[in-house]
Amino acid sequence: MSRSPKVIDIATYLGVTEEAVLEGLEGARAYRATSLSTPVGTATTTELADTLGADDHDYELVELPVALAPALATLEQGWNERVGAFTDAFGSDELDASVLLMPLVNFLPATDGRMRATIEAIERELATDGVVRRSANEPAGFVWCSFWLVGCLVLAGDNQRATELFERTCTKANDLGIFAEQIDLVMGEYLGNTPQALSHIGQIITAARLTDPTIRF
Repeated sequence: MSRSPKVIDIATYLGVTEEAVLEGLEGARAYRATSLSTPVGTATTTELADTLGADDHDYELVELPVALAPALATLEQGWNERVGAFTDAFGSDELDASVLLMPLVNFLPATDGRMRATIEAIERELATDGVVRRSANEPAGFVWCSFWLVGCLVLAGDNQRATELFERTCTKANDLGIFAEQIDLVMGEYLGNTPQALSHIGQIITAARLTDPTIRF
């Protein structure tokens, strides 16, 4: 074949549906959020801290450091120099709010230069009036993602911005104080499950973190 095979070519050759090929291609991508909890290989806590390039005694509290090995092994691939941020998958140019979990699960400090740049990029590109989209392709914002961003700002030491964003996000609850899963950025309509427990869990955890940034969950 004088050209790169298309999805239909691969499907025909393998005798499967095009949907199956697309699922396989998607599954072959290494996503930042899922790689954080994949137990592969071995590594000591010291090796993990050295690989991260940070002298962070918090890593002594990691009970199963091998769980971080897959993400650590490809940490450089997760950073996109063109975008100036960690992206949704290795080799991707797409921002994804799920990478905000890295400081929240003690994978990478929010004060790390790369992480700070990522937080800034997500706030700039994906946040609108207190609501954060999961990705640029999402038409609506996720309430929980908004609280992730607040938490990262707290851990980065920017309490004023964190408080302002937290208060804006809280105004998105209805008159009973109930959050939906998502909020339409144009009409302000609630989308997805309403009420959404994860949105409220995010609010509670973030409120506690604003009160005491050293608190652990």
